[in-house]
This record gives sequence, C-alpha cells and structure tokens, in this order.
Amino acid sequence: MTSSGERLPVRRHRRARCERCTLHRELCVCDQLPRVHTPFEWILVQHASDRQRPTNTGRLVAAMLGGVKTIVYADRTVAFDATPLDRPDRDYRLLFPAPDAEELTPAMVRAAKAATLTLVLLDGTWRQASRMRRRMPRLRTMECVRLPAAAPSSWAIRRANHPERLCTIEAVIRVLALSGQEDEARRMWETMKWIEGRLLYMRGRRPAPPSLEEIRAELAGVPPPWRELLDAQR
Repeated sequence: MTSSGERLPVRRHRRARCERCTLHRELCVCDQLPRVHTPFEWILVQHASDRQRPTNTGRLVAAMLGGVKTIVYADRTVAFDATPLDRPDRDYRLLFPAPDAEELTPAMVRAAKAATLTLVLLDGTWRQASRMRRRMPRLRTMECVRLPAAAPSSWAIRRANHPERLCTIEAVIRVLALSGQEDEARRMWETMKWIEGRLLYMRGRRPAPPSLEEIRAELAGVPPPWRELLDAQR
C-alpha cells in the first residue's frame, strides 16, 4: 500500500491472463508454484460457473496439490461423471460444515490414512457448494467433516459473508497442518498470499507486484492461520 494508505487508481485496461494462476501473463508465477503431496487423495468438485473466475482458488489447489482429481459440475458441454466419488476401495469424507459434520482432528486424519482416505472438496461460492451437495445423491449421503474453529479467512480477494468461511485453498492448507504437514502448509500459505498480493496490484491496491521474498518478509513473525487450530488440539 502507499504510505498514506490511499487507494491507487484501478487499472481498467484488460490484459491476457494465465489460465492456471489467473494473473496477467507478465505476472504469472506458475513456474514457481510448490508441489505438495499428501498420504491421502483429494477430489475437487468444481462448479462450472466459478471455474473461470479470477477469484477462484480451486485451480490453485489443483496446480499445487498432488493427487487431486477435479470433477466439473454444471458444465453443459460435458456430461458429469460421478464415478470417482463411488469407488469401493476408498474411504470418502466430504469437507463441508453440515450440522451433523464431525470435527476433523489430527487423530482422525492419521487413522484415516490407513483406510485409504479421500477428502472431497466443493469448489464454488457457498451457495453453489450447498446446492451441489443437495443435488448430487452421492454427496447427500457422504459423511461430512468440518475444520475446527480457528482464525477467520485471510484471502483478501473475495470476501465471504461470514469470516469463518474459508476459500478452497485455505481449507486445504488447514487440513495439511492438521495432518502434520506444517512445512507444506506454510509453503502453500506463502504462495497463496503471494498470488493475493499480485492480484491486489492488478486491482490497483498495491503499488507494485510483490516478489515471494517480499511476501515472506511480510509474513515473518505473523502466526499462521492454523496455529490457533493446532493449539486447540493439544
């Protein structure tokens, strides 16, 4: 931000964007994205209308997290295939804060690893996510888990109506931390904030596109958003 805190002029001209990280091509960071792996699998059920929005973070999850299978819902050009959600050899859990959802704990994640855990994420707005769960028979009957209460969302690009509602990549980062992969969680968190900083620059809210080193310096000494979550589990 500028020293006086005033808002910079919005850049109104349109430039070509990278389809993967959604940044302007000259700001693309794809060749520096971390690649993180977990002992369990992930399925990303992505709403078609949210898929192309620059504020969508599901594509960042797919780019950074190994073992992710993306299924696009409500795409009129492609028939929806729910086969990956119904494999008898997998132990499915839907990460969704349903009223009867069980709180996800480190012990639960560790126990589920041996049971071939597949975590299912709904990627879209909260209204879209709720609608997908209601309309897909397999998801309606899938056991739900929710993240423990912790720090509110810090994704400044698209604000939820309720601060406890996290964007897709934030939810993944906290699951990684819960599973004991804090180093991997931090790498994804730093990358998320780096992309956020560049998106803010594109919106005229930062004077220059930050480097990853600058973002790391800004985050130095800042408690990660999952620290409160892990402290509550001890």
